Amino acid sequence: MSINNSRTQESLNTKLLSTLKTLYKRSDIRAILFLLVLMVLIESLTPNFLGGQNIRFILLHSSVLCLIALGETLVVLMGMIDLSPAAIASFAGIVIGSRIYPTTPPFDIFLQILLVLLLGLALGLMNGGLIVFLRIPSIIATLSTMILIQGFTLLYSGGFATGVGMPASFAFLGQGKIGTIPTPVIIMLLTVLIIQFVLSKTVFGRHIFAIGGNEEAAILSGINTNIIKIIVFGIAGLLSSLGGILLTAELNSAYPDAADNLLLPAIAAVVLGGTKLMGSAGEGSAYQTLIGAVILAVISNALVILGINAYYQNVVTGIILLAATARAVKEKIIK
Repeated sequence: MSINNSRTQESLNTKLLSTLKTLYKRSDIRAILFLLVLMVLIESLTPNFLGGQNIRFILLHSSVLCLIALGETLVVLMGMIDLSPAAIASFAGIVIGSRIYPTTPPFDIFLQILLVLLLGLALGLMNGGLIVFLRIPSIIATLSTMILIQGFTLLYSGGFATGVGMPASFAFLGQGKIGTIPTPVIIMLLTVLIIQFVLSKTVFGRHIFAIGGNEEAAILSGINTNIIKIIVFGIAGLLSSLGGILLTAELNSAYPDAADNLLLPAIAAVVLGGTKLMGSAGEGSAYQTLIGAVILAVISNALVILGINAYYQNVVTGIILLAATARAVKEKIIK
């Protein structure tokens, strides 16, 4: 009897171990486990790290980054890269900051926000057009437009901050709360849900995965890959401009380089969430990018609380990108 019990227990342990190995192979599960372990570790070093107020601060800190990273996710899922989203976000912030005054009525603010969102969409469509019609590799095309947009931002602003002192109705987007949840966090979560729905429940989303998996096969199956690419880059530009608007509302002013330091963290958030660089072959999602953005925000917050120089975050980001690229090469993902 005891022998049978022993064999049964051994079989259960084997099945449990097999299940854990299977789950660990999933990149999204790995990201979640890493986030949980990281938060428990930091909580052990700094009590009250997991308090409600600090959790809200972490989510607030990750909101703009996540919005920019969501657009990058769509591009990376197609096996491409976009280096311009941070520049678009800074440009959008400068434009909206220069067009809104303390006396601007709410309806005019809404129109200006809509205009800036369309501007970001247009810049993204420009990226897609360069890649599709001129056959320029995405990394070269978006590097060029990044530099171009940064130049326009400096010319437009003269290199100075604009929009100091925003109306309360606009500042609410970056500083307000609905209940106890900051407004940017709600906007971020709604955007994640929308992008996740598009990726998992629509034909357009399936076409994005198809292009990233095998573009030649996608073309042979009748997918208009050129249109999909242009639209995806347009959406990435739109999300970047939304991030720039929220950042301006949060800072209560616009700076020409306000979002420039978010480019590499945005890419790192995509990779850390589990989306594979340069050829995803169907792996990746919006909620994974959210997890990646939160992980980076947790690391940044922990460095501040522990009194460690925040510049070490750049070191962590670089290590993440290096490790992800090395893993991609090892798995022969990069094409």
